[in-house]
Amino acid sequence: MQLFLRPTRQLAASSAWYRTVPSVITSTSSFTRCAVRPPMGRSSGRCYAGEASTISGLSAEDRFEIVELCHRFDHAINRMDQAATGPMFASSASLITPKGPVEGRDAIVAFFTSVAPLAKGNRHLTVDIVVDPAKMVSGLPSARAASYRLLITAVAPTSLVASGTIDDEFIKENGTWKFVSRKFVMDAPSPDAIASQSK
Repeated sequence: MQLFLRPTRQLAASSAWYRTVPSVITSTSSFTRCAVRPPMGRSSGRCYAGEASTISGLSAEDRFEIVELCHRFDHAINRMDQAATGPMFASSASLITPKGPVEGRDAIVAFFTSVAPLAKGNRHLTVDIVVDPAKMVSGLPSARAASYRLLITAVAPTSLVASGTIDDEFIKENGTWKFVSRKFVMDAPSPDAIASQSK
């Protein structure tokens, strides 16, 4: 295993908002980094000053597999094959939906099966997926992702039924990326949509 020593660098506050502390980078791309808190509105993906965190390095292949996992989930739901989502989740995975939380892989599959009639005739799309490294979980590589959720009708011309966001967390078990947490937050309907539903 190759080891590389990252030197200490301190940059003037006027030229940069972070500093790196001495750390050892292994060939697995896991590293420890500490940074001062970034300016408001800027996300760094690093731990803040005074914290030390082991972060999972992500290769281009890892990122591709994570995005592919999100899309395969949508394909399973759109094909009405809810059982196919089971292997995509870790055994202890959790799901947060507008209907409430669901704990455990088997319960998650049962939930998607129970709401399958609501999915019929629609297509679920996950777009603008952004993947970031995360703290390792029980020694396993991990990651998180943020994306947008679109639900459209499966007839032409299509129309938007609902929209929202998804916050995902993943772990890599036995070389395979799996969901360990999925949080669905749907956008509030417009006043016009509420009015039309009440008629």
